[in-house]
Amino acid sequence: MSTGAVRRIDLTQVPAHVISMPGQNRRQKLTRALFERLEIGFDFVDGIVGERKIRACALAHARALAAAPAPPFAVFEDDLQCPGGIAVPPLPGDADILYLGTNTAGCFPNQRRYWSVFNHRSVGAFCLAQPVDDALARVWSMVGAHAYAVLSDRGAEVWRGAVETALREGLPVDVAFAYVQPQVTALALRRPMFCEDPRLQGRAKRAPERQAMTADPIPMAAPGERRRGLKSRWIIDGVVTRTGAGGLEWTLADYAPRS
Repeated sequence: MSTGAVRRIDLTQVPAHVISMPGQNRRQKLTRALFERLEIGFDFVDGIVGERKIRACALAHARALAAAPAPPFAVFEDDLQCPGGIAVPPLPGDADILYLGTNTAGCFPNQRRYWSVFNHRSVGAFCLAQPVDDALARVWSMVGAHAYAVLSDRGAEVWRGAVETALREGLPVDVAFAYVQPQVTALALRRPMFCEDPRLQGRAKRAPERQAMTADPIPMAAPGERRRGLKSRWIIDGVVTRTGAGGLEWTLADYAPRS
């Protein structure tokens, strides 16, 4: 994966945009306090009012990406906490994207045989990642758009294209990002730096199992591994398989309705 070069990123020196809906005074107050403590300079980018949630989220990320300067830059949502520090480990020189916040959920490939059954939705516990070192992972399929850094022109191009696809096809923007991760060198911190703040979540997102999705380390995968995930209607078994390009993807082994 790596060219052998090492790249270092200091988040206090990287332009950052935080997506926030107009009038979200509490979220904005907590965000200011958090980023001042972390010494990260940032600008708020207004979220989109008057659209359904999935489209509004994609439009907000489109606005943040359009407002960003040349890479590197970072995009955050306004409902985060940072339990530790913000030191970024040394990165491979060819890194395009770095997830600063992660999710243990992932997706099957963007193929009709999958989305005709499961729609364009993630599956819990299906984050698909391989270790780079003790701190970093290469992600092949992981949802999440709450904290990421765009490190290269290629990363910016692919990420903006993913947002355009999300808007055109009505996809959740984090699923659209997951679908294009194999097109770039997308990395993630194995232990998330940022995770969702339970104080700022609705009832469903405050459940311990839901909080764990963005707070726990992401699982590592190996070819041939079989994993079970749950959706609202299904119990899903998937197998990790190699792609022709040397990456990883999920193959459906079995699924059954939840009782």
